[in-house]
Amino acid sequence: MIVAIGMCDNTEFLAAMSNSDFYTTYYNSNNVAMPRYGNDCSAFVAICWGLTYNGNNRYNTTKFNSNYASIGSYANLQRGDAVVSTSQGHMFLVFQNWEVPPTGSSITTSYVSCYEQTPYNAQLTFSTYDQLSNKSYKAISKF
Repeated sequence: MIVAIGMCDNTEFLAAMSNSDFYTTYYNSNNVAMPRYGNDCSAFVAICWGLTYNGNNRYNTTKFNSNYASIGSYANLQRGDAVVSTSQGHMFLVFQNWEVPPTGSSITTSYVSCYEQTPYNAQLTFSTYDQLSNKSYKAISKF
């Protein structure tokens, strides 16, 4: 899991701009450079879902995994749902579920397109159901 040391939501981020270390690069335990202030994958989902986000009450992959029951098959995923894997220490939001590939597509397998927070910004990524399963991702929904 990639975690910014000063992980924060937009209110905390604006306040952090006056900190003397705002532009100081942070290196995680894997020696990956990232911004000192911002958010990681679970904070991204928490902010998008409008969950309480302050101090030590931050959502992480473990909290999402334990607080949200599986909605079952990946085929049940809808826009705005998420997948979480504590074994990967990662999660992301579902943008579109392509259980049946779009007309004219050469893709013959089911997959999801996702918004995934990785340093330094959110990215549009794609994962097949098999890839999600192989990495132990659990399908969850806010509702």
